[in-house]
Amino acid sequence: MADEIFTHGINYLDRLQFGFVSRLLLAFFIFLIGFIFGKTLGKLVYKILNEIELNKIIRNTSGMRLNLERFISVFLSYIIYIISLIAALAQLGVVNIVFYFFAATIFILIIISFFLMLKDFLPNLVTGIFVERKLLKKGRSIKINNITGKIVKINLTNIHLKNKENELIIIPNTILIKSQINLKKIK
Repeated sequence: MADEIFTHGINYLDRLQFGFVSRLLLAFFIFLIGFIFGKTLGKLVYKILNEIELNKIIRNTSGMRLNLERFISVFLSYIIYIISLIAALAQLGVVNIVFYFFAATIFILIIISFFLMLKDFLPNLVTGIFVERKLLKKGRSIKINNITGKIVKINLTNIHLKNKENELIIIPNTILIKSQINLKKIK
């Protein structure tokens, strides 16, 4: 009796292990075939777009130098790679776990990016409020460090100066707090 239970348990584990190995091999081949298909399709699309000279058409019509042929072919390849990866993960039964992990990672990256943006924006904003209440007015000549010019615009994040060469110089407001400022007298 105990011998039958032991043998039955071993047979069950063998089938379970073989099932996992076969799913793992199938997932690998799905991804490999998807990778080969994506690479081949990307090269084919690039050749087609290169043959119709898409980059030249864009440059002639808009004047912009874009490498759309390469961008579209690489983008299409990556789409195929992602689809094959999802199909391989579905074969393993872990799509939901990977999807949630990926979504959480993207969400965290967006939050970190937002706070890094605020790191630069908030000091400029606070300084901008301070600057607008002080002696800096549009049309006034000013020297900040070694930059001299006439103030043409003041907003909450930066100051726009025009120098003698009529070049526009944009100075973030946080530079004003850290720099020596010389104001020229108003005539």
